[in-house]
Amino acid sequence: MAEAKTVTVRQTGSPIRRNAGQRATLAGLGLNKLGRVSTLEDTPSVRG
Repeated sequence: MAEAKTVTVRQTGSPIRRNAGQRATLAGLGLNKLGRVSTLEDTPSVRG
């Protein structure tokens, strides 16, 4: 079976003073603190 492709995302900015939609996107990606890294499956929904 082929290995699933992944994409690694790193949060580089604070969610403070961002609108609610942007904060929800960060939470959906598993990011919530500055410098966090999350490895996710490469899907169209993750890529946006």
